[in-house]
Amino acid sequence: MVTWLEAHNLRWGIGDYWAASITTTQSGGAVIVRPVEAANGGALQEMTTLSTRSWYIGQEWQFLVYGKPFIDNVDLDAALRTWGPPAEIHIIGPYHVIVWNHPVVLPNPAPA
Repeated sequence: MVTWLEAHNLRWGIGDYWAASITTTQSGGAVIVRPVEAANGGALQEMTTLSTRSWYIGQEWQFLVYGKPFIDNVDLDAALRTWGPPAEIHIIGPYHVIVWNHPVVLPNPAPA
């Protein structure tokens, strides 16, 4: 996964907790993926546990990555509800990488 992301110049993303953790760790920080979860209504938001708020403030993301089984309701449906149709969908082993033609932001920061 890390090799594929680096080869496609995707270095700053968000994803389910497992995909975020393993990608960031295996890349040695060359690819940063922060964890997200689906909020009420299904839109994606920053993860309210196991993360720090500073990871999200003012950030723009290049991609979303998630695996199966789905964790924290992070999936294509949640991405569509949050940002609309993507430009690209890639399946890399057990992971799905969703890319838009523009940077995406998390629309509703979780309460502090």
